[in-house]
Amino acid sequence: ERFAVDSRRRRDLGYEVVSHDSRLLSALEAGLPDCSGVALGIDRLLMIMSDMNSIDEVISFPIDRA
Repeated sequence: ERFAVDSRRRRDLGYEVVSHDSRLLSALEAGLPDCSGVALGIDRLLMIMSDMNSIDEVISFPIDRA
């Protein structure tokens, strides 16, 4: 239901409607394995420590320079 609601919202806002991934939906129906985790990347840590407002200011290779 959530995918259908999101698709309608995207259409109403004029965004491209993305097709549903049937393999993902099947996996969700079957149940995913228990897993969780939280990680703080070094780039985010450097951003916080150096009081920067953008991650692009601390990463070595921003996407626009790749």
